[in-house]
Amino acid sequence: MEKEKRIVFFGSRKIVWLLILFFFIFSIAIGVVGYVVYLRHKQGLTSYHRHNLEIIAQLKTDQIVNWLKERENDTRIIFNSPFLARGIKSVFEDKNREENLKRLQKIMSVYLDAYDYRTVLIFDRQGAIRFSLTEGRDWERENFFNRNFVDQAMKTGKIVSSDLYRNSKSGKIFLDLYVPFFFEQEKYPLGVILLRIDPSLFLYPLIQSWPTPSRTGETILVRLEGNRVLFLNELRHRKNGALTFQLPIDQENFISTLAVQGRTGFVEGVDYRDVFVLAALRKVPGTPWFIVTKIDRDEVYEPLRQQAWLLVILTASLILGVGLALSIYWRTQQLEFQKERRRTLQREREQLEVTLRSIGDGVITTDIRGNVILINTVAENLTGWSQEEAAGQPWTKIFQSINAQTRLPSETLIEKVLETRDVVGLSSPAVLISRDGTEYQIADSAAPIFDIDSHIIGVVLVFRDVTEEYRMQENFQQSEARFRNAFQNSAIGMALVSPEGKWLKVNPAVCSILGYSETELLGKTFQDVTHPDDLEKDLNLVRQMLAGESETYSMEKRYIHKEGEIVWVLLAVSLVRNHVGTPLYFISQIEDITARKQAERKILEGQELMQYIIRYDPNAIAVFDNDLRYVFVSERYLKDYGIQGQDIIGQYHYDVFPEMPERWRQIHQRVLNGAIERSEEDSFIRTDGSINYNRWECRPWYKFDGTIGGIILYTEVITERKLAEEALRESEEKFRNLVESSSDWIWEIDVTGVYTYVSPQVETILGYKPKEVVGKPLFDLVPPDEAVRIAEILKDAKETGRSIITLENFHLHKDGRRVVLETSGIPIFNKAGKVIGWRGVDRDITERKRAEEEIRNLNAELEQRVSDRTAELVLANRELEAFSYSVSHDLRAPLRSINGFCMILQEQYADRMDAEGRDYLERVIAASRHMSQLIDDILRLSQVSRMEIYRKPINLSEIVQDVAAELRQSQQDRSVEFIIQPDVIVTADENLMRIALRNLLSNAWKFTGKISHARIEFGVTEIDGEKVFYVQDNGAGFDMDYAEKLFGVFQRLHPASEFEGTGIGLAIVQRIIRRHGGRIWAKGEVDKGASFYFTLAK
Repeated sequence: MEKEKRIVFFGSRKIVWLLILFFFIFSIAIGVVGYVVYLRHKQGLTSYHRHNLEIIAQLKTDQIVNWLKERENDTRIIFNSPFLARGIKSVFEDKNREENLKRLQKIMSVYLDAYDYRTVLIFDRQGAIRFSLTEGRDWERENFFNRNFVDQAMKTGKIVSSDLYRNSKSGKIFLDLYVPFFFEQEKYPLGVILLRIDPSLFLYPLIQSWPTPSRTGETILVRLEGNRVLFLNELRHRKNGALTFQLPIDQENFISTLAVQGRTGFVEGVDYRDVFVLAALRKVPGTPWFIVTKIDRDEVYEPLRQQAWLLVILTASLILGVGLALSIYWRTQQLEFQKERRRTLQREREQLEVTLRSIGDGVITTDIRGNVILINTVAENLTGWSQEEAAGQPWTKIFQSINAQTRLPSETLIEKVLETRDVVGLSSPAVLISRDGTEYQIADSAAPIFDIDSHIIGVVLVFRDVTEEYRMQENFQQSEARFRNAFQNSAIGMALVSPEGKWLKVNPAVCSILGYSETELLGKTFQDVTHPDDLEKDLNLVRQMLAGESETYSMEKRYIHKEGEIVWVLLAVSLVRNHVGTPLYFISQIEDITARKQAERKILEGQELMQYIIRYDPNAIAVFDNDLRYVFVSERYLKDYGIQGQDIIGQYHYDVFPEMPERWRQIHQRVLNGAIERSEEDSFIRTDGSINYNRWECRPWYKFDGTIGGIILYTEVITERKLAEEALRESEEKFRNLVESSSDWIWEIDVTGVYTYVSPQVETILGYKPKEVVGKPLFDLVPPDEAVRIAEILKDAKETGRSIITLENFHLHKDGRRVVLETSGIPIFNKAGKVIGWRGVDRDITERKRAEEEIRNLNAELEQRVSDRTAELVLANRELEAFSYSVSHDLRAPLRSINGFCMILQEQYADRMDAEGRDYLERVIAASRHMSQLIDDILRLSQVSRMEIYRKPINLSEIVQDVAAELRQSQQDRSVEFIIQPDVIVTADENLMRIALRNLLSNAWKFTGKISHARIEFGVTEIDGEKVFYVQDNGAGFDMDYAEKLFGVFQRLHPASEFEGTGIGLAIVQRIIRRHGGRIWAKGEVDKGASFYFTLAK
C-alpha cells in the first residue's frame, strides 16, 4: 500500500515570500534592461565612430596614394622627355649657354610654380651640380643632396625616391626625387634631376585636416625606424614632433605600435599622450608609411554618460514605486486571507467528516494518546463498534487484529507511527476480529496528523477487507502450477515474452533449440537472437497484434544459435491481455524445422546449379518439358536466336517461333518418342526472310521413374561463320583490285628486309617491274647513307613491335635519280607474338617536298620584311607618343596662368568692364577650360598606349555598378535606369577596362541628358559564336553614315553647344580594346539611342 501524504496546514507566510520574490526578480529585470539599453547605446556609438574612422583612414590613404602617383607622373615626364634632355645637354655643352640656361630655367620654374616643388638641382654624370633653382633663392641651405641617391640613379637608370627627412641646416622636412634623364638612345643617363618636395605645402595639411567637427580627432603618419616608431607629421597635441618624436616598438598598447606591426582596421588603445582612443589603421601602399586616424574615447562616449545617469534615476524610481505598491497589496491581502482562512477551516472540517464516512475503506482517527476520535461507517461494520460506542475508547480495544499465519497479535501501528513520524503499513497479512468474533482478512496502514507547526496531533488508521482477493489468489496459484507443469514438459519450445520482446519465461525445449541456458535467455530479448533478415517482418507482425489488428500469427523464421549457427523454426504466437485489454505478454510456440529446411535447400541448390550450368553454357541449349514448354535456356541460345531480354520460360516453343517448319515439328515428336536427332549444317528460314545456318543435336531427358520428361536441344548458329567465309572471299577480291589500282606503292617484306610482295605501282615510282623487286633486299633500292638509318629504324620496330608512321626517306630510281618517299607500315606477328615482317605503303612526295622548300624560302623573306617594317613603326609610335605627352604637359603652365589672370580680372576688375568685355572674358575662361580638358584627354590617350597590361579575372558588372554610382552622385537630380547584367567575368587589365567602361557609360549618360526616362544597359551576348559585350542607351543616337568617324581623335557627331566633350573618349576606348586583342563597333539611329559592342581576346 502506498504511503499516505502528510496533512500540513499553510499560512499567509507563503504569500509574503512570493511577493518578496516577485519584487526581487522585477528589480533585477529592470536593472538588466537598463544595463542592456546602456550597452546597446554604447555599441551604437562605437559602431558609428568606427565606421567614420575607417572611412577617414581610407580617404587619407587614397589621397596620399594619389599625391604620390602625381609626383611619380611628374618624374616620368622628365624621364621620358627627349626635349628636356636635349635642352640640358645643350647647357652641359656650353652651346649658346646664356640662351639655353634661360630656357632651362624657364622650364624648371614651371615645376616650382605649377607642381609645388621647392628645389630643382641638375647633376652631370660626375655628380657635380650643373644647375639649381630654389624657391626663395635660399641656395646655401637648400642645395644639399644625398650622394648615394645620385649615384644609384646614375647606375641603375631608374627613378630613386628618398623618404621624408629633416634638413640638419634649416631644420625643415623634405622628400627628394632623383630622376635620371637620357639623351635620345644613349644607354647611360646624361645626368640626374633632383626634385625637392616640401610636405608642409600639401602633404601635411592633407593629413592633418579632419572632415568632421571634433576636438580630439587626429590623423598621424608613422613608419618603423629600427626598433622604434617614428612620427612623420606634426601632431595636434605635441609641438615639433615630426621626425623627432619616437616611441619604442615593444609598448604594444600604443596604437602607433600596432600600425607598424601590420595591424589594419579598427582598434582600441592609447595614443602618444597615453590617452585611451578609438582608431583605424591603414598601410599606405608602395611606402613604409602607416596611417592612424584616432579620436579620444572620452569624446566618443561623452553623450553616453549623461544618458546613463538619467537611466539610473529612472530605474531606481521605478523599483521604489513597484516596491511600495507591493507592500500595500500584501497588507490588504493579509487581512483578507485571515478571514478566508477561518471560513475555509470550518468548511474543510465538515467536508472531512463527510469524506471519512463515505470512503470505501475503514478509517479510525485517534489523538496522540491513542484514544478514538472518529470511526467511519465501513470501520463500524468491520469492527462491530458504532461511533458513539468507540469515541474515547483506546484504539486497541476497538481494532483487534492478529497475524494471519502465526495467529499472534499484530504490530502496534499507532505507536510505530508516533515513533517514526511517517506512514507505516503491516509487514505481514493480518486478520481483523470483529466484536462478534467474525474474522476478516485485511490490508492496513497508519499515518501521522500534523498541525501547522509540524507537531503530531493524532494518527489516522486506514484498513480494508481483502478476504475475497486472498481466495482468488489461491485459485490462481493452483492454475498456475498446472500451467507450469505443461509448460516445462512440452516437447516443443514454449516461451512467455513481454510486449517489448524480453524473454520472461522459457522451457527447456527453447534452451535446447537456441543453445542458451534459461538464465542467459532471460537476460536477452527475442530481437537479440533473431536473424537480421527476419527481424523486420517479425516486428511488423508483433506491432499488428499489439494494435489489435490480429489475435495470433505464425511464420517460419531464423534464430541465431549460441554457437553462431542458423536455426530454422516454425513460430506460433498469441497475445494475452488483462481485463481492460492491456497487453501483458506473448505465448510463443517454437518448433525446430532446421533439418527440413536443409533438405529443401539441397534440392533448391541442385536445381539452381543445373539452371546456372545451362544458362551460362557457351553452347546454345534449351530444355523443354513434354508439352514443349521452355524449362531452362542458356544465354547463348537467347542471343543466337535474337530473343534476348524476353522471358520465355514456361512459353510454348512454337509460340516463340511460329515460323517453325513442319519438318522440325516431326523431329520434336520423334525425340519425344525416344529418338536422338542431329545435323552438322542445316538452314532455317525466318519469318523476316533471313536464313539461319545451324549445327544441332536433339535428345530426350528422363525423370526419376524412367519416363521421358521432355527434350534437350543443343544448337550452334553458324550463320556468321558462313557469311564470314563469303565476305572473306569478296574482301580478298576487293583488296586485290584496290592494290592494283592505287597510285601508292604497296609492299610486304620479311624480317630481314627482303621484299615478298610489291604492287604494280612500283614501276611508276621507281621504274622497276614487280618481278625485279620481289626477292631483293630493300637496302638495294636506297642510297648507302639512307640504308644505315632505315636499318636502325627496322631494328627498333622489330624490338618494340611499333608501327612505322609517315617516315620520309630516299629511294633510288632505276635511272639513278633520288626519289623522296613517305613510308608507313605495320608489323606482322606470328602466333607467338614475334615480328616476322612488315606490310606497308610508299607514297612519292618528291614534288611536294620541292614545293615546301620554295614556300619556306618565301616565308623567311616575308618575315624579315615584316620585322623591319614593324621596328620602324614601333620607333615612330614611341616618338609620337613622347611628343604628345611632353606637349600636353608643357601646355599646362600657360593655361594655368591664363586661367589665373582671367579669374583675377573676373573677381577684381569686373565692375570696370562693360557687358561685352565680361562676355569676352567668359569666353576666354571657357576656351581655356576646354583646352585643359583636351590636354587631359591627350594625356590619357598617351598613357593608355604606354601602360603595361596586367591581366587577371575581373568582374565587369561590379565596375559598371561603381561607375553608375559615380554618375548618379554627380547629377543627383537626374533619374536614369541602369540595367546591369550580374557577374560578367573576363580576364583583362582592371584599370584599363575601368577607363574604357567609364568613357562608354559617361557618353551614354551625356547623350541621354535630354530624355525624361533615360535607360542605360550593360551586358554580354553571343554573336556568331563569339562573346560580345555591349553598352546601350536610348539617348540622342547618331547617323550610321558617319559611324566610321566615332573612334577618331577630335571627331564629334554633335555640336559642342548641344553636348559638351573633346572627341577623344571613344578613341581611348578603341585603343584599350585593341590592346586587349579585341575590336569595337557601334550601331545607332538618330533620337533612338546608340549601342556600342566590343570583344576581348580569350
